[in-house]
Amino acid sequence: MMTYECLVMWSTLNGLASADIPQSMLDDVVTAMRDHFAEHASYTPDQFENLWDKTQFWMPQFAKPSRDGKHWPVAALLQIPHAAGLHLDFSPSMNFGYHFINTLATITDMGKLAGEQELAGKIPQPGSALEAVLEASKIGIVSGYRSIAAHNGCPPSSMTSDEKIIEIYSRVNTAFSQAGMW
Repeated sequence: MMTYECLVMWSTLNGLASADIPQSMLDDVVTAMRDHFAEHASYTPDQFENLWDKTQFWMPQFAKPSRDGKHWPVAALLQIPHAAGLHLDFSPSMNFGYHFINTLATITDMGKLAGEQELAGKIPQPGSALEAVLEASKIGIVSGYRSIAAHNGCPPSSMTSDEKIIEIYSRVNTAFSQAGMW
């Protein structure tokens, strides 16, 4: 889970950096995200810092397309903990890879949007920035699951509403988070 958290941080920072946010602000964002994960997610200080160092080293390489023009970010999910002397408790499937790349791209886009708003001096108003991020997240989640389904000929079908996909995703995410706390 901490590897995934580091990849979320890296994607957010990548988006912010593409909007030319100053390094001092990026450092503050890293601190805020790390502190949030420490309180609300899976967090072991030494392991997290080691994973974050390895994420910063490996992700720029995994974010580039390979010689065949494809991206392989799930390989980073395997390489980063290995490089940090840790291991994953699961083996990611191809379906997870589709979800994963869509999620990282969406997070990067949200980071860029937030950075552009910051530089433009726009103060997020209730109902604007938060709703935009939530909407972008929903679009990324729904489109990710629909593309996995289309690729594999499995649910969710076109008869399943976007709202139902988000509801199921939220339930699974909540259960996963609760199980990780034990």
